[in-house]
Amino acid sequence: MKKTQIRGIVVLAAVLAAYLVLALVIPFNRSPGFWLGFTFGIIAIVVSAAGFIIAFKKGETVKSKFYGFPIAVIACIYLVVQLVVSFILMGVGFLIPMWIGLIICVLLFIAAVIGLVAADVSRDEIERIDEAQKVDTENMISLRSKAGALVGLCKDDETKKLLQKLSDEFRFGDPVSNDAVKSIESELDVLLGEIQQAVLDGNGEAVADLCARAGAQLAERNRICKVGKARI
Repeated sequence: MKKTQIRGIVVLAAVLAAYLVLALVIPFNRSPGFWLGFTFGIIAIVVSAAGFIIAFKKGETVKSKFYGFPIAVIACIYLVVQLVVSFILMGVGFLIPMWIGLIICVLLFIAAVIGLVAADVSRDEIERIDEAQKVDTENMISLRSKAGALVGLCKDDETKKLLQKLSDEFRFGDPVSNDAVKSIESELDVLLGEIQQAVLDGNGEAVADLCARAGAQLAERNRICKVGKARI
């Protein structure tokens, strides 16, 4: 169990102890309304503990805590509101029809559960998108690295200029990939390998031809990426 989870549970254990002491020591009228409020107060503490566990189940990193924070907030709001309602029911529950108190408590419980589930689903979706973004930029990072490394391999000034131009085109290209450009990126990877071999062979003419082809492919890739973003 993570440190943040443990701290939250310790705090809630203290809240539970204080709640039990207040509920049982204060001379409330032990009406059905009292037991209704008392029971749902316990339920709120248990649900809040579960909320804290879910909120920080992914780890102790800043990003993980940030994504889990809304879940913890929902758990805290439910706990505070339900405890207020519980003490009202324990204090004057004998003046309130049982069905009204039950409806209020059940509605609060349902709202809390829906909120916790929705926040957890949203957190998972955000993390999935983050991971997809990370994966979708890896192809271009790799291609940029390969294109940049070619410049250092070349001794001929004219050829080096072509390689530097190609490296700059990769550097300023759209960093995010998508399914529509995967095949083009694979072709670019092959072309960079061929350019590297031509550079090592000292074949400046082949390098110039391959750079032109790679530049055209890269331009087409960037165009497709731009069109895709425009449609979103």
